Amino acid sequence: ALSSSALLVGGRGKALLRRAMRARLPSAVRRHPKWGFGVPWTRHLRENRELRDLVRDLPAVEPIRSGPLDPARLRAVVDDFLKGDNSHEALIRELMMVAVWHGACIRP
Repeated sequence: ALSSSALLVGGRGKALLRRAMRARLPSAVRRHPKWGFGVPWTRHLRENRELRDLVRDLPAVEPIRSGPLDPARLRAVVDDFLKGDNSHEALIRELMMVAVWHGACIRP
C-alpha cells in the first residue's frame, strides 16, 4: 500500500507511472488529459447478425415482455431502429443489456 502523497502529485493520479515513463514518452503524451473512445454500437447492433437478431427479438424476451413497456410501441421502436432511426438508440442498448444479463444470470 502506498500513501496518497506517493500516488497523487499535484492533484494528478498515476504519479509513479508518470515518473517511470518520463524518459520514454514525450512530454505532450505524458501531460495529455484522459480521453475515451467511442464504440459504434448502432452499427454493430444493425450489421452484426447475432446482435441484430437480439435487437429484433427484444419485445419477446423476458423480462422485457412482461415489463411495463407497451409491446406494440416497443415493436415499432425496435423496427424503426433497425431501419436506421437512432432516436431511441439508448433505450435499445439498455434493453439489450437487461436481456443479456437476464439470460446469463437469471435464466442460464
